[in-house]
Amino acid sequence: MAPKRPGVLITTTHKVSENSRSFGHVLQRVIPDSKYVNRGSKNLDELLQICQTNNLNGLVLLHSRGNRISRMTFYELNRNQLILDQISVKFYQYIDPKIFGWKRLPGPGPLSISRESRLLFRELVDFFEKYLHLEYSKNTHIWLMLDKMAGRTYIQFVDALTLKKFVFAQIKLVMEEE
Repeated sequence: MAPKRPGVLITTTHKVSENSRSFGHVLQRVIPDSKYVNRGSKNLDELLQICQTNNLNGLVLLHSRGNRISRMTFYELNRNQLILDQISVKFYQYIDPKIFGWKRLPGPGPLSISRESRLLFRELVDFFEKYLHLEYSKNTHIWLMLDKMAGRTYIQFVDALTLKKFVFAQIKLVMEEE
């Protein structure tokens, strides 16, 4: 039996947009054993301490540009330090749950994804498995739906009970610049 994967710490950059904060709360709801903290003036060392105190194995950092979410970077906890993953997620569009009429988020997670999606979106699913703790089960409350059109990737979080989406984003995996 594989060991249980601890969750991640979710936070934002210092200058946060409402979209980034909203998506952080969504991620906390769908990623098992995750924790969302308001960033405030905390630096990376303080975030590392929060990860260690809560037995979390990573950090998801939501970046803002203007009044919208722009990027999501990931850090792994490795021997008392946070190591930046060289791949990040760039956001081109994000529609939060309020736009879809949700007053309360469905769930809780984990996110479920189909094996067919894994075959079609291998690189993206491999990456999300690492940080979002995806499952391959029809018995979960929240589904991750993936689509690609004209070279653009779209993700949706869907409530499995009502089949209504509550998050929509247009994203791209990008390599971090050194």
